[in-house]
Amino acid sequence: MRLDLFRAVESILFNYHALTKQLSLREEFIKSKCNCSDGFIKLGSTNSPTSIEERILLLKEKDPEYQLLQTKVKAIKYAYEALPKNLQRLVSLYYFDQLDRDVVIEELAISEREFYRQRRKAVERCAPFILGPFGM
Repeated sequence: MRLDLFRAVESILFNYHALTKQLSLREEFIKSKCNCSDGFIKLGSTNSPTSIEERILLLKEKDPEYQLLQTKVKAIKYAYEALPKNLQRLVSLYYFDQLDRDVVIEELAISEREFYRQRRKAVERCAPFILGPFGM
């Protein structure tokens, strides 16, 4: 795997929590456009509760930013779920929890060299799931 692609996939894995936060903020923004909050209709609105849910779904489907964020988050989840358990643990600790390399090595009870081998293997296995949705 080329170094630039390796670094790009790593960067995306490190940014997983930021992407999920952006997605939830975008969802809140979409809900605010529906003239409702927390499932209740705001004063001055004549929408029925079912139409509020339908409206939110329709706005989510039409919102390109929401769709892109959702696709990216799903791609990372699929990549993570496709990994064997030992690599999932490494990805979870190192990329998602952003623990220091030494802490991950100690937690997994592996050598530094083995850490780098497993890290490379995890990123290479995640790459096919991630590179497409991120336009690389």
